[in-house]
Amino acid sequence: MESINISKISSKGQIVLPKSIRDKFSSNDDVVFIENGNEIILRKSSDVLNDLNYLKFQENTFNELQKYEENKDKYPSMKSKEFISFLKEKVN
Repeated sequence: MESINISKISSKGQIVLPKSIRDKFSSNDDVVFIENGNEIILRKSSDVLNDLNYLKFQENTFNELQKYEENKDKYPSMKSKEFISFLKEKVN
């Protein structure tokens, strides 16, 4: 479920996480901030460490899309499901 919450950054750089988001974390969880263009993604570090395939999949997606943009005329045509399968094979 997608939601939008607003918070302010204090002069010390601190923010208050809205309760609906805070409830998804425990008080001693380490978190990772991932900058992705104009957005910042907040994830539990344990989720990131346990999900290295996710990061590899993202890297493969980015690399393959970059190759496609550079060589559109030489790149094989694939349906979206074929492209996802292609990227997943590169992770394993």
